[in-house]
Amino acid sequence: MKKLLLSLLGAILALPGIARDFTYTYEGQTLTYTVLDETAKTCQTKAGEGTTSGNPSTLSGELIIPSTANDGTNNYTVTAVGDLSFYKNSNLTAVTIPGSVTTIGNSAFYMCIKLDKITLNEGLVTISDRAFGSETHGGGQSGGSGAPHASGNLNMPSTVKYVGTGAFTSRQFMTVYITDLDAWMNVDFNGSDSYPLTNIPATQTKGLLLNNEPITSVTFPESVTEVKPYVFYKVRSITSVTLHDGIKSIGDGAFGYTKITSIVLPANLETIGDNAFRNSALESLDLPSNLRSIGYGAFASLGT
Repeated sequence: MKKLLLSLLGAILALPGIARDFTYTYEGQTLTYTVLDETAKTCQTKAGEGTTSGNPSTLSGELIIPSTANDGTNNYTVTAVGDLSFYKNSNLTAVTIPGSVTTIGNSAFYMCIKLDKITLNEGLVTISDRAFGSETHGGGQSGGSGAPHASGNLNMPSTVKYVGTGAFTSRQFMTVYITDLDAWMNVDFNGSDSYPLTNIPATQTKGLLLNNEPITSVTFPESVTEVKPYVFYKVRSITSVTLHDGIKSIGDGAFGYTKITSIVLPANLETIGDNAFRNSALESLDLPSNLRSIGYGAFASLGT
């Protein structure tokens, strides 16, 4: 009878809809993981609830999340960092996310105020809302009046497709490194506080580097049919942009604060978003006849 009950318990725990937690120690750090799929053997770092983190705030120093975690019997591939998993951990100073992780959950590292180094790897697809949002020094929680939180440099994997609202709120990266310009052009940044260079100092002219080189000119390929919001926001090294006639929209902030002095807008362009060319070096341009909408501040403070 006892064996039957144990077998039934094992079968129940193996069901995809039944969450099961386990702990695993890697590089001196013990984390709690939640099984996502017993058949596929996948898991995530445990999610938090409300204002409680999924993993203890006593974790400190450099956190290296492994690509696999073992429950004592089986290896599970770590495919996600759970929502609120390390929420308000004030002791973490660095984190490395493995390439097995495709999603970093909502507020996963939100308000980790000492987190100064973030290492992402190829394979990551989604950085969710407030994932790495921080606080301003002297200004309290995000939105305060203090200085942004210095966060060094950031490598953005070419596999990233979406960056959520507030993902990098109040963080200041000096340089973002990319290896695939076409992939960068297709990232959906959901607002200026999701864009990693929003708080870059005005004196930093080499904020976005492609294969370790500053980007001076950009030609949009035919495969890119829209200019995504904030795609080159505050990339002050850019002086030339070429768009093709298949592009119908230019997103919010797309070329704000760049050094382009002129640009030929596509004949089929219909929409220019808010702040699209704000504070750029534009001296003149012709608006196409198909243009239907120009957003707030699209051409504010030109020539600066």
